[in-house]
Amino acid sequence: MTEINPTLQTASAPSREPDETVLQYIEYYNAADTAGMKSLMSPDFTRVGSSQWARPMQRDAYSDMSRRWNLAFDETHWELIDMVTSGQSCANSSSRGHEPPVAYHR
Repeated sequence: MTEINPTLQTASAPSREPDETVLQYIEYYNAADTAGMKSLMSPDFTRVGSSQWARPMQRDAYSDMSRRWNLAFDETHWELIDMVTSGQSCANSSSRGHEPPVAYHR
C-alpha cells in the first residue's frame, strides 16, 4: 500500500483535495517525475507491500526505487480504475500498464 498525504502543505505546494492529489501523483508517475511524486509524500511516508518482500520502505528509498524503475521500464504507466473519497481519505484501484495512456480524464 502506498500512502500519499494530501494535506501536506509547503509554501510552493497548492492545496489539493485527496482525489486531485491521487491524480497528480499518477501524472507524475507517468511522466517519470520522481521529484514530483516525492513532493506529494509526507516526510514520515512508509510503504509496505509485497514488492519489497514486506520490509517497510521509507520515502527516500521508495523515491529512489521509483526513479530506477522508471529508467529501466520507461514504457510503464498507471491507469486509475476506480476511486472513492471520504473527507481527507482516498482509496483507489489502479493498474500498471505497458503502453502509453491514451488520455486522462479529470
